[in-house]
Amino acid sequence: MFTMTNSSSLISILQTIHDCDSSSISTIRTLVFKAFSSPDIFCGFDQIKAAVQPALTSAPDGDAILRTLDLFSYGTYKDASNMQQTLTDAQLLKLRMLTVVSLVERACLEAHGIVPYSTVAQELSLEVDTLESNRQIEELMIACIYAGIINGKLCQKTRSLVLSSTDGPPCRPRDVQNVSSMLKSLKVIQQNLISTATSMELEKINVEKRREVHTEFLKRAKEASASGRSTRAAGIPRGRSAAASSSMRRQAGKRSRGGPSGGEAFMRT
Repeated sequence: MFTMTNSSSLISILQTIHDCDSSSISTIRTLVFKAFSSPDIFCGFDQIKAAVQPALTSAPDGDAILRTLDLFSYGTYKDASNMQQTLTDAQLLKLRMLTVVSLVERACLEAHGIVPYSTVAQELSLEVDTLESNRQIEELMIACIYAGIINGKLCQKTRSLVLSSTDGPPCRPRDVQNVSSMLKSLKVIQQNLISTATSMELEKINVEKRREVHTEFLKRAKEASASGRSTRAAGIPRGRSAAASSSMRRQAGKRSRGGPSGGEAFMRT
């Protein structure tokens, strides 16, 4: 199971924001950017936005900061290209890691449990299947694993991240905006499961029918075998039917009624 815990750092930042005066824009701004760069805060950005929005609404750069909070809550690395807010290297690294988390979530919803390097490269605007890009992707995924936000193993042979658990993380703040998409994916999974269950039930019925036919065949074979043994016990040659045996008896009766045999007639003459 993936872990996306509310860290003590996030709780501390939220508490400090609540204790700040709404006019302390510079302090609030500093706390928000601290959350962007913190190596152990990967969720809760929507909570921070709710706490700072009243104070930042009238600030000159307030709108840009609020959009950046949305980016870290729900966005990906590609979305950052449309942002006017300049991000530091630490913030860009976190956004890349959150992008990997989104790809892992998608793999969980699609129930295949594999995230190819090529998919990650496309999302991070890297060249696909090059030594350098694969190295960067592996370093990024290792960072995500050590941070406890994904759970899986790297497979260099298939160039993919193989998830150790495909039942997905619990719903996190960054998932809230994508609930509709998640529900659609879950509905598709449900329909696939129903279809599979129906196919299995039909196959079970077919197996039962074939078993009944096989049982009936064995029953008739045993009856035929028993009938053959009783016929041989009555003196009827094997391989001859009752009708053939009756015909032979009729022919023997005709000869006896027609007079002496040919040998007797020769001796009398």
